[in-house]
Amino acid sequence: MIVFVVSAKNGARYCSACHAQNVLNLDKTLAFDDLQSFLKSGIGLKLPAYYQSVVRFATKVAAGANCLSDQDFEELMDEGFSIDEIGEIIAVIDMATMFNVYTSSLRLDLDPDYRAIL
Repeated sequence: MIVFVVSAKNGARYCSACHAQNVLNLDKTLAFDDLQSFLKSGIGLKLPAYYQSVVRFATKVAAGANCLSDQDFEELMDEGFSIDEIGEIIAVIDMATMFNVYTSSLRLDLDPDYRAIL
């Protein structure tokens, strides 16, 4: 879900389609339309509170890491994440961003099994 959200925020067509498919494969309660609605409104997915906090954090980091506040970290810690785990979340966001730049720069075509979400 982190990579999907970051890829969509970064406008990475290939990565967002790929990871939308992964999210749908992992959570059979979600439909493609649910993900599209979520991207448009930021609401609509029934995620556990700890996942919602990670999605908010990932969205904020993708928008601009310099905009993070102590409260952003405290929210994750209140959900039970350690500083090391938060570092891992940031590493996943960074890795996703790197692949977003790579796939977008190369203008990769979508795989036949992927459906464009952006």
